[in-house]
Amino acid sequence: MKFFVYLGMVALASFLLAVATFAVGFFSSNAKVELIFVMIVTPMCMNAFQFWLTDNFIKHTSESDRDRGSPDYRYDNVTGQHTDLEKRTETLDMVKCG
Repeated sequence: MKFFVYLGMVALASFLLAVATFAVGFFSSNAKVELIFVMIVTPMCMNAFQFWLTDNFIKHTSESDRDRGSPDYRYDNVTGQHTDLEKRTETLDMVKCG
């Protein structure tokens, strides 16, 4: 993952430099605010983006799952597998009833 981030940074270096200069330019008069922005706000945003991206990769369903045609076929966070929610509901109903 880090290697791909590095490749993206190398490929977009001039664009990223322009964005960084623009973003930090607002705080150039106050060094403390600039430091907080660079050391706290930016890393928090980048980590949130990375967690969101990783989460989407983990929860992604394969084409064979989508070919099933069932909107109830989802990723189960408890078991870590793709499950048919209709069958799971039936199982839970059986447990409740008896």
